[in-house]
Amino acid sequence: MSFETGVVAILGKADQIVGTGFVVTDRLILTCKHVVTESKGTLDSHITVRFRFPNQLNQVTSVKYIYNEEDVAVLELKEPLPTSVSPIKLASSSGLAECPFRTFGFPANFDKINGVWGRGSIEGRVDEIGLELLQLTSSQVTRGFSGAPVWISGLGQGGAVGMISKISKPDEYSRNQYTCFAISSEALIKLIKDTHLEIIRLSLKSPRKSSVPPLISNFVGRSGIIDRLKNWLFNFDETKKVGLVVGMGGIGKTTLLIYLAHQLKNSFADGVIFLNAQAGTKVNQRILIEDYQVENIGDQDLARTVRKVFRDKDTLILIDEVEKSDQVLEILELTGTCPVIISSRKRIIAAARDATVFELRPFTLDDSLKLFSNILKRDFSGQDDSDLTEISELLGYLPLAINLSGCWLKNDRTLTISDFIEFLKNEKKRLEELDYENVSLKSVFYKSYNQLQLDQQEFLKALVVLGTNDFNFEAAAFIANVDFLTAKKNLGVLYRESLIEIAAEKPITRFRLHSLIRDFVSDLFEDKTLYFHRMVDYFRDYGLKHSADSKNIYLEINNIRTAFEIALNIQILHAHLKDLALLLLPFLGNVEESVLFKAPSIRTLITPLRAEMAIGSMNYRRKNFNQAIEKFENVLDDISRTILENHDHENELMLLKSMCLYNLGLAQSDLAHVSLSANVSRDEVLSLFCQSKENYQEGLALAQNLDPFEDRIIWFYLQLAKQKIQQADLYKYPENLQSYQEAIAIVQFYAKTRYKKRLGLHLRSYINYYLGLCYHCIAFENMQQQKKKNRANKDLKKAHDYYVEAKILNEDPANSVFDMSHRAEILANLAEVTFKIGEVARAKMYVEEAKTIISEWNIQYLSDFINSLEKI
Repeated sequence: MSFETGVVAILGKADQIVGTGFVVTDRLILTCKHVVTESKGTLDSHITVRFRFPNQLNQVTSVKYIYNEEDVAVLELKEPLPTSVSPIKLASSSGLAECPFRTFGFPANFDKINGVWGRGSIEGRVDEIGLELLQLTSSQVTRGFSGAPVWISGLGQGGAVGMISKISKPDEYSRNQYTCFAISSEALIKLIKDTHLEIIRLSLKSPRKSSVPPLISNFVGRSGIIDRLKNWLFNFDETKKVGLVVGMGGIGKTTLLIYLAHQLKNSFADGVIFLNAQAGTKVNQRILIEDYQVENIGDQDLARTVRKVFRDKDTLILIDEVEKSDQVLEILELTGTCPVIISSRKRIIAAARDATVFELRPFTLDDSLKLFSNILKRDFSGQDDSDLTEISELLGYLPLAINLSGCWLKNDRTLTISDFIEFLKNEKKRLEELDYENVSLKSVFYKSYNQLQLDQQEFLKALVVLGTNDFNFEAAAFIANVDFLTAKKNLGVLYRESLIEIAAEKPITRFRLHSLIRDFVSDLFEDKTLYFHRMVDYFRDYGLKHSADSKNIYLEINNIRTAFEIALNIQILHAHLKDLALLLLPFLGNVEESVLFKAPSIRTLITPLRAEMAIGSMNYRRKNFNQAIEKFENVLDDISRTILENHDHENELMLLKSMCLYNLGLAQSDLAHVSLSANVSRDEVLSLFCQSKENYQEGLALAQNLDPFEDRIIWFYLQLAKQKIQQADLYKYPENLQSYQEAIAIVQFYAKTRYKKRLGLHLRSYINYYLGLCYHCIAFENMQQQKKKNRANKDLKKAHDYYVEAKILNEDPANSVFDMSHRAEILANLAEVTFKIGEVARAKMYVEEAKTIISEWNIQYLSDFINSLEKI
């Protein structure tokens, strides 16, 4: 029977509808106090209601009880309910944020229609002087719905989670025009429990003793997937009654199911059943024995007994660690309309049982740090979140690995965070550090690995050489030495077993290995030489084929870097090193110097030095500044020695030395800038800045002597300006303003006026960007000074204009340099400045544009900045 049969219209003078109510027992009706007052004007008068089925008028009632402080009234019927009317039970309103609801009411403007439906969504809970309300959004709930039930379907037979009490009036700007409020079911029961206990008995049934394991105290995150699971339950479709929580071993599937069970234990009148499918006994038998104490049931009577038990049950069934779809087939056929949620590493179950898939992925950094915070109850003096961030990154944000690490750090008092980080950096022994008591990550991964056939295991081993970089079908086929169709089939198997992740969807074209899965598989075999050679061959050939296509090169740039490192480590052919180095150089911050490779005699001389510089540049890009500095200093020594031995190519070698000094200055100035926020003395930071300045000036002098009109000279000046900007953090207002002004003078004099006519678009874009950055910094400094706010606004406007010009130049089709990182930096800073000058909508547009580039081009170092802008 549909729930609207229990809804009644409350009538006023001349039998005009003034509101709604709903039947909660065979004699009682709930409605709003203001509806009763509006009906007859007094609280002791008889009230007339009209049932929808049948359409009976003049059912005389009296006001049984009025709650003067709250907007609630209970009406008592003088006559029994019509046989076609059923009471509406109350249900728990917990955990319903963003869930849809239905309602039925009698708005005055539809007085000739016997009630209308309304729909909307529950936004969450709010308080009104101690009364718990649900905030609703609906364009269909209007005047006349006061007293109507807020109905949630999908929880067994459904239930009312609240009673509509307020419909907001929009303000003069039409805001809040779709907002309304309902008194929650818990608040209603708390209010009337002393006078009308029968409502509670008939409505919120106490769940039977649940089989759910104890709640895990350290549960964090997962709000998105929990909301989606609840939404699926609240819109339950009996034709698709299975939800599948899927993910790799250690991702937290069991923990999620336990948490969900405790969250929903009051939402199902007959409780929650939790079973582990690996425990041995048939699922149906265990349900009868463990949850309903029905024993000695033979196979012939088993199905009939299960059907009888679940005939009218309102139960949520959770089954953990399912390996085969047959394990849940019987329960699906016999448990009627009860929803079933299972967890598994096997995605194939979704297809076999037409399940709705809910995929668990690794934690975010915020969730990883929250879990550490929950576990570690002691103070690590002198440590900050950066250490725990590094641990989270090394563990690939895998929840079980983070939990095991937290347990070690908490309970081993001799183990420092620094020591633990060093243990984790050893890839060959990393998994050994992640065993705690009877929990082992290796054993978790073995469960999935042992499900593979031998050829599939060999295929997975081949993928280890790719590290954690994403890759496509073609690369996997070449490296594993199988045909394309076999590679596609094997990747499908690995994905269904949750041993690889999808890196690009719609269509699915790229995959990646989780870092800990890579470590696990890498430990299973030693000699990877053949696969290393095939990987270097593939990406060297790929790079040469697409050398004129920047976007395709950027798509595989991480794999090209890895291939280059492998080529260096195992001393693959010299020609391969040169080709890979040349492919990498445009993406490592170096100015392309094709002149170095014009003469065959110089190639042999220069290539090893350029290869070493590329390694330094890679370390710089990864923010390993100390390693980069060490590498660049070694290259400088090698160049000086080579100059002494080869006078024929002194100019080319001096040009290379100029480039190396430029890169060394970059690494030193950025290390100094990073050290400003660390526990490094001011003198040490200043010394680094001085060293970088000396290297810039030496490199600049060499460049000017070799080619006084080369664009490289402008890059030196830009870096000197950038150093001034970074170094300003050492000073206080107004000394730091002087540094910004000096930076502006450097850029404007040497770059904007002297060489303006012959500068390329890319360089001009950078010039405008750095000018914008200077004025951006000056504006923020002046904003701190009460008397300088007008000046700050003018500087913000200047910064905005320079950023816009930089953006236009960067996006010009004639710009031959493909630099998406620079474009994303411009957009991010432009968004911040635009927000500060009050153009919020345009700032949001810039943020979205930057997010798209960051996601598409995997520019990770800007992610945190963009996230902070989104919060603003």
